[in-house]
Amino acid sequence: MHPYKLTLVHWLDHETNGGPGWESLEEQLEWAQEPVAVGRTVGWVIYECDTYLVLVDTFMDGGSVGAAHKIVKGDIIFRKEFDDGRTTVRTPGLAD
Repeated sequence: MHPYKLTLVHWLDHETNGGPGWESLEEQLEWAQEPVAVGRTVGWVIYECDTYLVLVDTFMDGGSVGAAHKIVKGDIIFRKEFDDGRTTVRTPGLAD
């Protein structure tokens, strides 16, 4: 087994509106007022620094891992760690 904690993270997505052509200011202002999409990722935290954390979604026998997801901490709105059957909820912005 590995020492990494299984973690659920909810994070705010970055969005862009528009294509290669010009957009009307009215349409962009309407889009600007729509709620930001929230992403939800579950995985094992393999790296964490002051700016971001990295989760992998799969551990294979032999040490291989699946996709890695780098998530900026400033965009995290919820975080829950699962540790040996117990859960720990961590609120962003509070001391760890």
